[in-house]
Amino acid sequence: MGEFEAARRLSETETLREIRMKANKLALSVLTGALACTVAFGVAPAYADPSGTPTYRPLVGVGSDTTQSVMNGMADAIKDGSGNKILGSYDAVNPATGLPGDLIQTRADGLPFTRPNGSGSGQKALTSSIKGLTYPAANGVDITGQLDYSRSSSGPSAAGTDLTFIPFAKDALSYAYSDTDSAAAVPSDLTVTQLTAIFDGTTTSYTGTDGLSHNYVPLLPQTGSGSRSFFLKTLGLNEAQVAWISTTFQENEGTTIDAVGEIAPFSVAAYIAQTKGVVTNTVDTNKVTLGKIGGSDPVLGDGTLNTAFTVTRKVYNVVSTDRLSGTSDADKLLQSTFVGETSAVCSQVEVIHNYGFGDLGSGCGTTTDKAGFALDGSTPMLTATAAPKITGSAKVGATLTAFSGTWTGTVTKPAYSYKWMRNGAAISGATTATYKLTPADAGTSVSVEVTATAGSASASATTAKVAVAKISSSVKASFDKNAKKHAKKGKVKITIKASGVAAPTGTVRVYDGKKKVGTAKVTTSKKGIVTVKLTKKLSKGKHKMKITYSGSTGVASSSRTLTLKVK
Repeated sequence: MGEFEAARRLSETETLREIRMKANKLALSVLTGALACTVAFGVAPAYADPSGTPTYRPLVGVGSDTTQSVMNGMADAIKDGSGNKILGSYDAVNPATGLPGDLIQTRADGLPFTRPNGSGSGQKALTSSIKGLTYPAANGVDITGQLDYSRSSSGPSAAGTDLTFIPFAKDALSYAYSDTDSAAAVPSDLTVTQLTAIFDGTTTSYTGTDGLSHNYVPLLPQTGSGSRSFFLKTLGLNEAQVAWISTTFQENEGTTIDAVGEIAPFSVAAYIAQTKGVVTNTVDTNKVTLGKIGGSDPVLGDGTLNTAFTVTRKVYNVVSTDRLSGTSDADKLLQSTFVGETSAVCSQVEVIHNYGFGDLGSGCGTTTDKAGFALDGSTPMLTATAAPKITGSAKVGATLTAFSGTWTGTVTKPAYSYKWMRNGAAISGATTATYKLTPADAGTSVSVEVTATAGSASASATTAKVAVAKISSSVKASFDKNAKKHAKKGKVKITIKASGVAAPTGTVRVYDGKKKVGTAKVTTSKKGIVTVKLTKKLSKGKHKMKITYSGSTGVASSSRTLTLKVK
């Protein structure tokens, strides 16, 4: 590339950025003054990428299919004084074809990138935009600064505070089924427990009103769907438990639910908006119906959302937490649009209701719900290429050292934390790279879990278990005077000692040659000292007496042999 061409491109890029900054400043001045809003009801922007002026909006979002309709409605409603739209909300799938995976361009100076499909994908794309990562991680492009928010139909799940989930409406989630053959249709009222059994595969069939048995055919929204994750959480299930369900459908797409026995989670707000004709109706063709859960109807008699339904949820717009305290014009615009009950979004109660949702009142626009960054699932994550290990002498009193291992997957060097474990259970206070073995460790196995953290990426690996040697013991014995007389049964006082162990426990046995002549238990209360009464009188002469100690979990066995002369 020549110097002139490079300079020309650089100039164009800087000009575009300057235009964007001026647009943000203009939009902010209008919002903080008198916000001019127009709402066109009866139209269906739910399946439409940003259109009209400007092509590229100051605040751009992607993500959830459940909330794309209401946020597209917000984009039409919230305008500056010149009639320009402030929000750009890109659908989860191509609005023309209904197919996922095509490219979108959200900034004039940005590269086209794969359209994020669903809440989870939207959060990953937003994270990539904030952190300067490629999206998707595999064969993606740099989307730094290309997004301002993501739509989410489920709340935060990852630990951390990098992202703030700002609620703006209430939805409910029920199950949907086709009622084209009502006699064979799925039961119209199920409990959460019954739904759990259906989706984990425990319950496989039902009896229709036709008296016949029909198989359940559970369907789930696409991976990355907020409704999918919320539904599974409600049922107490995880992805592994529903791995047997092979059929997925685009979230809230009713045309897919067309066979007897098919049952799928469905947004109640999306259902209401479709039946009202506010958005494209996909439910009437197959007479898709929402079921009751536990006797509760998801839709009230007037056609509005039952906010007291059995399964309800908040829906959110997700933003970078750092931007909520930012002072730039772009950050102030984002704050006035999303934050607080009087924000531009929360003020659009009529839009919220029109798209089937319930309003949150004073709960709209709060900033208390946080989560860590959502890294793209295909992003190389922290991986221990050389496993952690323990070095040092594994005996009481010695100090063991944990080698953290070698980790790959992030640019920055990980920080490490340690959790030492005894027989698999955490040892209180043992959280550094070194650990001094105590008598409590004797005879057990010790390991350490190493957690590597780099930014929002975190992973753990555990060392092999190391067997800690038992504490050695010693036996002392003294026979009383009766033991030395052949006409009487004597006694022997036995003392067990083990370094660092105040009260060894176990069993002691006394042998006359190979014949056992006494035994006793050494309990904690005896503090290692026990007296054994011999079970027989010893004959005159010399006897080779052997005293054995069995040992215990942490103390090794031992013995002592004495010569006893009996008169």
